[in-house]
Amino acid sequence: MKLSSGNIFNDLRRWQKMYLKHIKSQGFSKNSISLYNYSINTFIDFLYEEIEDYGITDISELNSIIFTSFLSFLENVSKKNKKVKNIEGTYLMSTSKASYLKSLRSFFSFISMNNNEDVSFMKYFSSIRVGKTSEAKREFLDEYEIKRLISYLDAHKNKNSFNSYRNSLLIKVMLFGGLRISEGLGLKLCDFFLIESSNMFKITVYGKGGYRQDAYIERDVVSDEIDFFNEVGYKNDLPLMVSGKGNVLDRTNVYTMVNLIYKKCLISKKGLHTLRHSVAMRLMRNGVDISTTQKFLRQKSITSTQIYAKAEEKDIAKALSLLSSSSS
Repeated sequence: MKLSSGNIFNDLRRWQKMYLKHIKSQGFSKNSISLYNYSINTFIDFLYEEIEDYGITDISELNSIIFTSFLSFLENVSKKNKKVKNIEGTYLMSTSKASYLKSLRSFFSFISMNNNEDVSFMKYFSSIRVGKTSEAKREFLDEYEIKRLISYLDAHKNKNSFNSYRNSLLIKVMLFGGLRISEGLGLKLCDFFLIESSNMFKITVYGKGGYRQDAYIERDVVSDEIDFFNEVGYKNDLPLMVSGKGNVLDRTNVYTMVNLIYKKCLISKKGLHTLRHSVAMRLMRNGVDISTTQKFLRQKSITSTQIYAKAEEKDIAKALSLLSSSSS
C-alpha cells in the first residue's frame, strides 16, 4: 500500500481505516478496537492543532519529537479539564499515557510493515519512556551553534547570488523571528513593516486557514538582506523564497538546503523545526516571561505552561534585543 498521497491527514485516515479492519480480523475485542481508534483520533487532532510548529506536510516526516510532544499535549488537555493533580503529581496518569503510546506504536507498526516504500517508524518509539512527567524532547541550537550558523550565512552572502540572500533571510526569520516554514515560504517584501520606535520589523504572516498574524524580528538582524532585495529592485508583492526559475520553494528543497548548511557549520542537528524551537529556548533561558514567549511564537498554547497574560509590543522588542545581544 502506498505510504503517502501528499496529504498527511488523508493518509492517516486511510491507514487508520485499514488498521481497524486488520485488528478486527485479528479478533480484537470491541473495547480494544474502540480504545485504539480513540487514541489514533486524538493523535490526529493533536497534529491538526500543532502541525505548523513542526513544519511537516507528509506522513513520512513524522518523528520521535512529534510522538513525545503528543504525550505533553495529552497532559495539557488533562490539565485544562482538572483542577488538581493526581497521586503522581501530574494531570494524566502514566498508565494512561502508556496506553496511548501502545496504541500508536501498534498503529505505526502496521503502517511500517505494509507500506510499499518500506518506511519504518518503529525506531522513533524505541527511546520514548513514559514516566511521571513526559516532556517533549525537541532539538534546538545552542549559542555556539547559532554563532557558527550566522557567521556562515553572513560570510557567504554574495551580491551576485540571489540565493545566498534568500537563504540567509529565510533561516534568520525562523531562527530569530520564530516563523514557521509555511510562513517563511510565503514572505514578500511588503510583509515587512518597520516600527521605528522599537527598531524592529513587524512581519505579516498567514497561518493555517489563511488568517493573518503579526510576527516580529529585530531590524538589524535582517537589514542587510532586506536592503539587498530593495537595491536589486525586487518587487514588493512577489514571493521572496523562489528558485532561479521563479518557482516558490517547497519544504523538501528547504529541508535539504538547511541540513546542508548545518553540516557545513559542523552542526549535527537537522530539520526546520529546530530553528523555531531555538527561539523559545533562548527566550526562556534569557528570562523572558512565558506569556511574552507565547505571544512572540503566536501559539495557542505552550506545553510547559498555561499562562495567557497579555504581552505588549514593548515586551517583544525587549525580547528581541536579548536575542540579538546574546548572539553577538
